[in-house]
Amino acid sequence: MKKGDLLNSLLVFGFSAFVAAWTLYAYASGYSQGGPEWLVEGNISFSGESATVHIVADSESSITRNGRDSLVFLPGFEADLTWNEGTDHFDVNLQGGEMILATLAGDFDVSVDTGFSRVDSTGNISFVSYDQEAMQIEVYSEMHPNLLTFTLDGEDLNSINVPSGYKMKVSESRVTEKLQKLRLTKLSKEFPVFEFKNSDIEETYLSSLNELEQRYTDSELTFINDLASNSEFGPAQEGLGAKINDVLNAFRETITFVPHAKKKLQEQKSANALLFSMSHAKYGNFTESQNWMGVWTEFEHSESELKRMRADLFFVLPGDDLYAIKSQAATRLYGEDDVLSDLNRRYNEIESLLSRASYIDAEQAYMEYKSVFEQALQSGKFDDVEYLDDITREYLLLELLLRKNSVFYKTESTELLSKLEDVILSLAGTQQDLDEERLAFVQSRVRFLENLFNFVVDRKVSKKEATELATELLFEAEDYLNSITTKVAVSDYFEGKLTEFELSISFINSPEFMLYDDFDEGLKEFKLKAEDLDALNAYIQSIREGDLEEEATISLEDAIKEVKTDLSTAGVQYSGIISLGDLENRLFKVQGARSAGYAFEANYDRTTKLLYDVVVGDVRFSTGIRLDSIRDVIKEAVEGSEEEFIEEEESSSYVSTSSSSESVALEFAAQKFSEAGLDPDDFTFVVLDLDANTFTFDGIISSVPVSGTFNAISGVVSEIVWEYGGVSKTLPNMQISALEGAIQSSLAALNEQQ
Repeated sequence: MKKGDLLNSLLVFGFSAFVAAWTLYAYASGYSQGGPEWLVEGNISFSGESATVHIVADSESSITRNGRDSLVFLPGFEADLTWNEGTDHFDVNLQGGEMILATLAGDFDVSVDTGFSRVDSTGNISFVSYDQEAMQIEVYSEMHPNLLTFTLDGEDLNSINVPSGYKMKVSESRVTEKLQKLRLTKLSKEFPVFEFKNSDIEETYLSSLNELEQRYTDSELTFINDLASNSEFGPAQEGLGAKINDVLNAFRETITFVPHAKKKLQEQKSANALLFSMSHAKYGNFTESQNWMGVWTEFEHSESELKRMRADLFFVLPGDDLYAIKSQAATRLYGEDDVLSDLNRRYNEIESLLSRASYIDAEQAYMEYKSVFEQALQSGKFDDVEYLDDITREYLLLELLLRKNSVFYKTESTELLSKLEDVILSLAGTQQDLDEERLAFVQSRVRFLENLFNFVVDRKVSKKEATELATELLFEAEDYLNSITTKVAVSDYFEGKLTEFELSISFINSPEFMLYDDFDEGLKEFKLKAEDLDALNAYIQSIREGDLEEEATISLEDAIKEVKTDLSTAGVQYSGIISLGDLENRLFKVQGARSAGYAFEANYDRTTKLLYDVVVGDVRFSTGIRLDSIRDVIKEAVEGSEEEFIEEEESSSYVSTSSSSESVALEFAAQKFSEAGLDPDDFTFVVLDLDANTFTFDGIISSVPVSGTFNAISGVVSEIVWEYGGVSKTLPNMQISALEGAIQSSLAALNEQQ
């Protein structure tokens, strides 16, 4: 070999080795997850390595991973704690006491075993209390559902969910073999859940809960600020710059021949693509973000990497800038086969959106959840009887979620329940099982309808949507009742309720409906009016058919005087009263009628005190109106005919000036801002929900514009938007006392970046 060739080969080899080493050690940018970090507080021992330790907490102690997910042991707690580093899972053999399970981010999962029950905590916050002497466990689901499994001699008998905001109590004496044979519909009646309030729980727990929530908020802020400080947007993806970058990448891969270096290079390219995608999404460049996310998906990703990525983005919800990225990680983590895990994730996200009052996003997220569930049903994924319990558990959670939140009171929202019911019935065993399920489905409709009419009174559901949904629910309930083969006592009760609901539908569409603040009171009055209307219609019909035989018991002159007195007492002006010529002198035409300043036409029945055939301008009433209600009905018809009902996500204050109650509420909000060290004069407050003490605010903090929503009772600010350099930025929910500090920290991070 010539000297020149040898020298050239050595130079190429040396340069290649240099680039390989540079790839291994010097290329430090990109999204980096880091390793797990443990914080142990209190008089307990835990190393973070796979092992079993015995814990006796004589004071409050805790184990925290990555600054967020935690196990909190309250004084008197005793258990054997086993940590499996390979599966990121804690097993707690609970021997007595109380503990808090906070697995919201997904840094680890927890199973708490008492010998007769097991509580599985995944992606939620809950409180578990075990009284060893009474052999009784109590579970509180603070945020998102828990799965409680009944066990006997180490064997799982049956499982049921404890929904968010509910508690369940289980005694060992009630856990027997018969639970294994119970369908979930029956099991949920044997072990009912009860809604709880924070006032039901000890102060010690509430204090620890507040600390946990603050840790989650701090973790969220840290991630957002780190992303803002370390944002990188990557090279151009098209044009000359992209071509040059492709050449450099190809050259780098060609000359990187050390296997470990090649692997390191691929990992770095993946991390870079993820960081570029997050950076673009953070600043609203969603097309570029999606492009870089497409690059990221081309690489292999381990399960642990995807889990950590999902955990870091635990706070991101549908509608947030980074949600498409979190969704990609979840899709790759769960895969197409694990539909139930994907549905559980989506369900929890809907709950979180409702919790922060993001009702529009919650409704959209639910429609996505519904679509995924329906596709799985159509594919036959859940046709096998082995999925009956899973489907029923999902149904019970979903039914409660939809029933409690007025934003879902639409036929398109509740139709998923009907489809799940069809699957449950198709998998049910005996005719008795079918009848029990049908009765449960009827009871669900009854509960929905009871809530529905109150939501209409509160103007959370429009009369049109309420009428459509109520009609559908009534039809389905009656169909289920008619399909039950063995009649039981409760069937008669349900039939009576459904008849009452038919009247309720008529009531909400009646002219008097909006005059009542209390639905039950209004319905009672409407029922009496309906009886009078029946009597009036029967009287008019008898006149038409010539069957009237009774003679008048009052002279026409005295009858007219009585009518004039009735009208005057009700504040109705008129120009004349004309008899309609009936034998009993009951019916009269009111000429030139006026009330509330508006002219109207009507006939009047002296006996029932009803005005009928009422016409106000272009509005014709198809039913009778009580004389003592006519003024308010006419005013509502004329002045309120164009008024649209408001949903939860919209402002409930449609009056141009504040009422005295609103003024007091606004002063209360200003006071809370002042207590947090903020000048109320720097802000404009608008009442969002008077009953809930919720407001929108708009003002200046640290010289930057800030707006959001504030609840004066909880002190939580949400939907926070602030502007910097003409670009809108967001912050997570937090206490009002932390808002100014969060703004200043975010500003500092951005200034350091520049």
